[in-house]
Amino acid sequence: MTTTIGLRELRQKASEYVRRAEAGERVTVTVAGRPAAELVPHSGLSWTPLDRVLNALSGPPLIPLERDQPEDLIDPWTTGNTLDTGDARDTGR
Repeated sequence: MTTTIGLRELRQKASEYVRRAEAGERVTVTVAGRPAAELVPHSGLSWTPLDRVLNALSGPPLIPLERDQPEDLIDPWTTGNTLDTGDARDTGR
């Protein structure tokens, strides 16, 4: 069952509508006559067994991680410290 209410009514009777949603009813909230939100029962927690999580993490990533990096990105740890422009003790004075 779905109930449609305006925002003003939700403000006035919020506890009632949250209880109704908790009991399984869908409550559509409208703003200026248009649907804006829906109160629905919480679906609860869903757990993934640890062995499935460990199995998913044991192999290589499913997508190449390099695809989001710009091609001209320089790794200072593999190409030498190219970011160093002077003596580390130089205070600029």
